[in-house]
Amino acid sequence: MDVMPYIRKKPTEHHTASPFDYRSINHSHFKVKTRGGPSESISFRVSRNILYKLKQEAKQKEISVDTLMTQIAKQHAEWHANASQIGFISVRKTLIMKLLDEIRDNEKIKEIAREVARESSDSLHFLKEQYNVSIESALDFIEVWIKEAGYPYVHDISDVDRSIHHFVIQQDMGLKWSLYLSEILRNLFEELFNLNEVHFDVTGNIIRFTLDTSQE
Repeated sequence: MDVMPYIRKKPTEHHTASPFDYRSINHSHFKVKTRGGPSESISFRVSRNILYKLKQEAKQKEISVDTLMTQIAKQHAEWHANASQIGFISVRKTLIMKLLDEIRDNEKIKEIAREVARESSDSLHFLKEQYNVSIESALDFIEVWIKEAGYPYVHDISDVDRSIHHFVIQQDMGLKWSLYLSEILRNLFEELFNLNEVHFDVTGNIIRFTLDTSQE
């Protein structure tokens, strides 16, 4: 599951735009598609400089600007618009790793994870009730977080009614981070969805867990 680093080529030309230098990107027929619903075409204006950067990124990823914009909109709607509401902030990996290194006892790390989960439970319960969040939606959110973190992962769904979910997450921050994340997820499933039979397997940088959503 090792991932080769993606090497971005430095653009050979540059464009500096004024704040009033805008160009419409409606030529790309940008479409937004909601989960399980039809797509709709929209158009809006961005500065030439931003459009240039979007085109460069789309070229490097070998996708169209339309596809890139759909991905960006999806990331915002599914992650960035909600993450701050449940206490997520952006910090450097090295900071977390150094803080965890100061904790010698692995059981203490699990205890901290349980305390964090308990302190977050009220806001999570509120969001669950307000937006009628299902276990499937929670798994979607977890999967979006994994992608945002840049971790290679596998998510397999099996059983006749597609209720058995197998996750394998490969992170690069060590065993202590794996222990912390697994305990956070365990408490999430137990407290919010009464799923008490989620099997976790933690080895080094790998977190594996399996759950049956039909038990909810």
